[in-house]
Amino acid sequence: MGTAVSVKAASSYHGRRLPKEPRHPPVNRLVLLFVDICRLRRGPQDVPYSNALMALALAVYLLSGFFVLVIEQSAFAAAAQTGVDTAVLGVVAWGLLRLRGYPQRFTQAFTALTGTGALIQLASLLPSWLFLVSGHQGHVAALLLVALLVWNIAVLAHIMRHALSTRLAVGVLSALTYTYLSYQALVWLFPPVK
Repeated sequence: MGTAVSVKAASSYHGRRLPKEPRHPPVNRLVLLFVDICRLRRGPQDVPYSNALMALALAVYLLSGFFVLVIEQSAFAAAAQTGVDTAVLGVVAWGLLRLRGYPQRFTQAFTALTGTGALIQLASLLPSWLFLVSGHQGHVAALLLVALLVWNIAVLAHIMRHALSTRLAVGVLSALTYTYLSYQALVWLFPPVK
């Protein structure tokens, strides 16, 4: 009987029931997880190990990247550039994890990279559109896009630091390496029209 009283007392506060922890549907929990990673509060180790989840995050990353690029380019060019960027992201992540001896972490790391990348790309939709309609003269939109780029690099560094079990400086170098290689691949494969 003493146990029943202590359990009841633990679940109430001054005779009232404590509010239950909110239960979110699985999709909401995943979005909140990726938001927390973007806020640098959680890492790739908190992402469930699931090939299905990795495929879902990858699909959302590809779609969000396509929507950002199709604002200013043809659908074919947007799809091709999104594919190249995603391939570079995967190769850099896989290569660095393999080099450090953690290839088993790829699924969680790549899921975190694509899930957070999708959120940041979706956040850049409005500034990208505003920058385009302003005739590339929208200073506020340009500042927002630069801020999102810097934040994206910070999130990439955070994820890679945890995935590689290393210092933040190595994570930053990893993020900058991916950003540079992706940019170079896109410029080489899709030279800007002058």
